[in-house]
Amino acid sequence: MIANINFEPVPIGSKVNPIDLRLSALRSVSPIHLQYLHNIEVAATLTFSIICNGRLWGLIACHRLDPK
Repeated sequence: MIANINFEPVPIGSKVNPIDLRLSALRSVSPIHLQYLHNIEVAATLTFSIICNGRLWGLIACHRLDPK
C-alpha cells in the first residue's frame, strides 16, 4: 500500500545495526516504482497477491488519482 507517492521517507534504525524490514508493512518503496506511478499519474496504490496452492496466481492492483 502506498497512500501518497509524494511521502517523505523517514530512516529507522542505524547504518551500523540495520533493521530487517523485508516482511514489514513499514518499509519504503523503490524510487523506480514511485517514478512509474508518477508517470502513469497515480497518487496512491494498493496491491494484493493472489496465492493458490502456495504459488502466486495473480495480482490485483488498485490505483487512485489522489492521495488517500
